[in-house]
Amino acid sequence: MGRRRQALGHRQPAGQGSTPRISLGVGRHGVWQFGIGTGDAWYETAVPQAAALAAGKWAHIAAVFAPSEGTISLYLNGEQVARTAIPTTARLAKADVPLLIGRRNQPAIINGTFAVNMFNGQIDEVKVHTDALTSDSVRAGHEHDMQTSAGGSIPDARMAMDRSRYDGDRYRKGYHFSAPNHWMNEPHAPIQVNGKYHLFYQHNSHGPYGHNIGWGHAVSEDLVHWRDLPVALAPTAGSVAPDGVWSGHAPLDENGVPVLLFTAGNDSQRPNQATGLARPADPGDPDLVEWKMHPTLVTSQTADLDVGAGRKVRFGDFRDQDVWKEGDTWFQLVGSGVQTTSGQSVGGTALLYTSKNLTDWTYSGPLMVGDVEAHPKTGQRTGCAPANALECFQRAVPPLGHPLRNRSGWGHLGIRRTPGPR
Repeated sequence: MGRRRQALGHRQPAGQGSTPRISLGVGRHGVWQFGIGTGDAWYETAVPQAAALAAGKWAHIAAVFAPSEGTISLYLNGEQVARTAIPTTARLAKADVPLLIGRRNQPAIINGTFAVNMFNGQIDEVKVHTDALTSDSVRAGHEHDMQTSAGGSIPDARMAMDRSRYDGDRYRKGYHFSAPNHWMNEPHAPIQVNGKYHLFYQHNSHGPYGHNIGWGHAVSEDLVHWRDLPVALAPTAGSVAPDGVWSGHAPLDENGVPVLLFTAGNDSQRPNQATGLARPADPGDPDLVEWKMHPTLVTSQTADLDVGAGRKVRFGDFRDQDVWKEGDTWFQLVGSGVQTTSGQSVGGTALLYTSKNLTDWTYSGPLMVGDVEAHPKTGQRTGCAPANALECFQRAVPPLGHPLRNRSGWGHLGIRRTPGPR
C-alpha cells in the first residue's frame, strides 16, 4: 500500500499532539489505525498484521471512541481486532480544518506535484454516529448490512483499471504498449506460454510516480494487441519482497512451466536487493493470473564476493536478473558493480550464478567487468541485464512546455526484429 492512506479524518501532524484531530486510515500492507487528538493529547490504536485489509476485497470496518469505557477500538467485519486504553476524561474537540473522506489534510508530496497519503480503493458508505457503539451494536450493524446490501455475502470488488479513460488523449501511445493507468517503466520478462505472449513491467498501481513498484502483467497472441491482467507480483508483508518487486526474468522450467525471478526489495535488509522466485498458482490457467512467491530468497549478495584481486563487489547493487539453461545447468546473471578495495569505481559487472533446480544457486564470479574510466557512459554498475529481442526503455511522454513535463512517466514496448532466417 506504500505510505499511509487516509480513509476519513484530519491526520495528526507530527509534533501537534495537542491539536484536535481524528484519523481513520489504512497504511502499508493494509494495516489500519484510528487516532484521536483531544486538544491536550493524541491517542491511537492500530490492528495487527493478521487483521490487515486485503487488497482488492471488501471489508466492513468500524472505529469507536468510547471515553466512558476508557477505550478506543477497531472492528473488522463485526469483530473487535484492536483496543487501546484512554483516560475516561478524554473528550473530542472541534478541529480547525475540514473533515475529509478519502484523503488527509497534510498529504505527502512526491516530485513536487503528486499529493499522496489518500485512500486508494472504493468506499461504499460512511456512517458517523453521535454515540459510541458497543461491540454488540457493531456486530449487529455488520450483519444487517450483509443481509440488506450484499445478499448475505461479500461481493467481488471491481478494481480493474479502465484504460478507456484515456481514449483521445493525444499524449498516450496508441500503438506501443503502455500501462492501463499510472506509472510504468522497464518492460521485462517477456515469455511465450501455450501460444500466448506474456509481458511484465515495472508498475505503480497507486499513481503516476515511481513508488510501491510491482509487476504489471499483460497478455497477447500477436505482440501487437494486448489485454491487461491483474498485477502479477506486488510488495507483500511477510514475503521476500515487502518493499518492492523490481525487474527480473521469466524462463520455463524443466516441465515447461514459467518461473519468475525478480529483484526482491526489502528495506530492512542490507543490501535491500536480492533474487526472489515466483511460480503460477495454477499452471493450467491460460492467462497465468495468480503467482505465488517462493518463501525464501534464492540468491543474495554478500560483501565478500570474489571479483578479482585488489577488488571488491559494489555492495548494495544487486538487481535485474537474466536466467537461461544450458544442458542440465541453469545460469543467472545479476547486475552489480566492481570497486577497488579502497572504494574507487572500476565499472559495472554481471555476476554469474549456477544452479540445477532454480532455487539453490552457487556463485561463479563476474562474467565481465566494465571500465568506467575508459568508457564513462557505461556507468559504475550494470543493470537491465536481460538480453531479449524486446527492447525496453522508459520515456517521458509529454513534450517540452507541457504542464506534465517531468511530472509523470510512462514506459512503452517496441518490437525489434531479430535478424535471422525467415
